Amino acid sequence: MGYKLTSRKTFLKALGVLCTMVQAYCVKCRAKREIKDPKKITMKNGKPAVTGTCPVCGTKLFRIGAAL
Repeated sequence: MGYKLTSRKTFLKALGVLCTMVQAYCVKCRAKREIKDPKKITMKNGKPAVTGTCPVCGTKLFRIGAAL
């Protein structure tokens, strides 16, 4: 595969599991939740982000950074 499995994150990325485990803080639930239907977007300033909904309450979740 070519991956040096030195961390859990690298191991999960090698398995292809990491892209489904995007989490963000839900303000309504006051807890970290896994994003339901995550979508990659690019903000106006060019930075990557992920948006989706909370699986518990349906509130819109947003995470800045390349998480997918």
